[in-house]
Amino acid sequence: MEKVAAVILCGGVGERIREYIKEKEKFTPSGNPIPKILLPLGDNRAILEHSIDIIKRSEIVNKLYLTLFYEPEFIKNYIENKTTIPIEFVFERIKMGTGGFLYLIRDKLKQHKNFFVNNGDNLYDIDLKEALKVHLENNATATIILNRSFNVENKSIVEINGKKISRFVYCSKEGNALVHSGFAILNEKVFEYLPEDPEFLLNSKDGISLEKYIFPKIADRGELYYYLPKEDHLWFDTGTRESIEEVIRFWKK
Repeated sequence: MEKVAAVILCGGVGERIREYIKEKEKFTPSGNPIPKILLPLGDNRAILEHSIDIIKRSEIVNKLYLTLFYEPEFIKNYIENKTTIPIEFVFERIKMGTGGFLYLIRDKLKQHKNFFVNNGDNLYDIDLKEALKVHLENNATATIILNRSFNVENKSIVEINGKKISRFVYCSKEGNALVHSGFAILNEKVFEYLPEDPEFLLNSKDGISLEKYIFPKIADRGELYYYLPKEDHLWFDTGTRESIEEVIRFWKK
């Protein structure tokens, strides 16, 4: 199987758990709360370290890109010697959203043809090699790795049709559904969906969103596929106080 690159999105400030981080007295040398992705779990290793472990276990990633915005040098100094996978750090001078990296390292990612992208604060114990196999078999522009969620109130859920994702729908009620796990695989064809006018990015409050702008357009053309593990795997979104505490309890066990 071909070797691919992986992009981990590490630019988030972590506003939703900022007070929690302060309570834990976790600060950078500049006095700011540490980035969420560097919060230690029950084994005292940071969330980002576990995120990289998931990628490393696949044995198919030969280059890692980390996008940085909040406290970039602090993250870089913490992680650069903690993995054997070659890392390149991508510095964002403005908030560029979950899709901004596509502009910054477009030429480099085209050389890889296919690449993973995942939110640095999502942990999902799945077989990325199997997900890539499905992506390549479908010749997909993008493949979103899904998770079975048991609480989808106020979340965006996906509707599927055969092997493809047909659309994203906001859910206002409690229930079970399929959701984007924070992991996806993109092909170089994704660059066809980027607006060429850089003003689009600069005038947007939070940059360009894969979930809100890029993925729906790919779905409209019938080129958005999904991978769903046959069995449930451990998945954690560490974006809230409650979810962070759940992860910490898990790792302690």
